[in-house]
Parts: sequence; C-alpha cells; structure tokens
Amino acid sequence: MFAYTSKELFQIEVLFEDFWRVNPVITRNLIFEFLDLDLHKYVEQKRRDIDPYMIRDWGVHKEIIIPYLIVRLMRPKTIVETGTGVGVSDAYILEALNRNGMQAEFYSIGKQSLNMRRFPIGYCIPDELRYGDIVKYYQYPVIIQRILPELLEEIGDVDIF
Repeated sequence: MFAYTSKELFQIEVLFEDFWRVNPVITRNLIFEFLDLDLHKYVEQKRRDIDPYMIRDWGVHKEIIIPYLIVRLMRPKTIVETGTGVGVSDAYILEALNRNGMQAEFYSIGKQSLNMRRFPIGYCIPDELRYGDIVKYYQYPVIIQRILPELLEEIGDVDIF
C-alpha cells in the first residue's frame, strides 16, 4: 500500500470535491481501494525493467489515482485515450473499468517514444486486463492525427476522452 501524506490526501479531496460532496464515504473508500491494489506491484516491476535504477520519478501512484477515481466514479462505457506509451495509465484505467463490472470499451492511441523502443506499447498492462472478458481494449500504435477523426466517427458517443 502506498503512503500518502495528509497534504496529498487533501489535494486528492480537492480534486474530487464535487464527488466528495455527493458521497464522501464512497469517494474515500475508492481512494483506499486504489491504495490497496495488487496492480501496483506488477506495474512497479515493469517500471524496474524499464528503469532499473528508478532514476526517473514516474509519479505513478501520485498521478494515476486521478483517472482511476474518475473511471470508478463516472462508470463510463467508452473511453478514448491518446498519448499511450508503455501503458501505465492504461493498466489503471483497465483495472478501474473491470472493477466497475460492466461492459466497456477502451481505445488507446499512441506511438512509442524513441527512448522506449525496447519496450512495446502497453508493456505495463497485465494480460488479464488487456484480454479480459468485461472490457474490450483496443490499442492503436499510430500517430494520433492519422486515425483519430475516423475512429471517433466510428465509435460514436465517448464518455471520457
């Protein structure tokens, strides 16, 4: 479990102030759910494969809680994400979608950065999330501008972009 300072918890509360006002118990429970995810261990190991000395601070547990909570609270059916890399955010979004327990589609578009060529796009996504039964995950390793207009037209309604 990751440790948050009281200042960081306060910042999370401010970000989710509207949700907090409606139902503080559910919002707080989801924060603790996030902190206790087994997925953190998997992603952390993949990060060590990429950056063995952990030179870069990826801010995974500090920043990824935001899309995780948004997906858990809003319960979207269709998500489009651009700027995919090794899939850290994708892994947490897929986890949140699966925990919602309803059919959903997640479209992830992005091209590998030059310094990550050794690791495929989506490297940090566990297979059970990538190939799950509840959530359909579509990955497009292309330049965003080449596919986005047609893809959005094909998808129709998008709940989160």
